[in-house]
Amino acid sequence: MFGKFIILTIAILAIGALFHKLATRVGLIRPKPPATPSARQIGNTGFRLTKFNVAMLCLVGLYLLWGATQIFR
Repeated sequence: MFGKFIILTIAILAIGALFHKLATRVGLIRPKPPATPSARQIGNTGFRLTKFNVAMLCLVGLYLLWGATQIFR
């Protein structure tokens, strides 16, 4: 049951981000001007550590941890 909740939360977060991106492209939401300090970048790959990325990484990590506990239970 907990795994289904985690997957549902990941899906809701991804759909919300998709709707937000579509709303800015359509013009319903004004895009924020870029801030002076940009998001921190990890290495040379250009991966940005944003709030969305952190939330998704935490949820996926929690799901993997939950799955590991279910396997070894």
